[in-house]
Amino acid sequence: MDVAPVLERIVELERMGEDSAIEWTLLGADSPAVALAREGELRDVLLNLAENARLAGAREVGISVERTNDEIQISVTDDGEGIPADVLPRIFEPHFSTRTSGSGLGLAISRRLVDGWGGTIVVESDRGRGTVVRVVLRAART
Repeated sequence: MDVAPVLERIVELERMGEDSAIEWTLLGADSPAVALAREGELRDVLLNLAENARLAGAREVGISVERTNDEIQISVTDDGEGIPADVLPRIFEPHFSTRTSGSGLGLAISRRLVDGWGGTIVVESDRGRGTVVRVVLRAART
């Protein structure tokens, strides 16, 4: 599937959302990025990442897609509060959350989906500076 139109729709939805104070940018979606993934599931993963950035108090969120012969990498970068280093190793555990609301399943489900496509999802965060989530998918041969 081509991830570029999915990314465009996600950013469009977020720009129309309740918190219009966030600046959303999208880079690299101007040409096809065909990856091994399921469109609806990828949309759910990306919406979860966007929601996490919003709930982290981000003022700027950037989504980008990069291509190589073998991989499609989607990065979601925010300038929110970041994730404390002692919590970071647990964020993919089911029912783990740093918030009082929500089920704590978003990242656990996201990882399971991405793993099922043969991809990876990794998170880097710096408390007080923000977070980068990278979803690396296998490129489909076109």
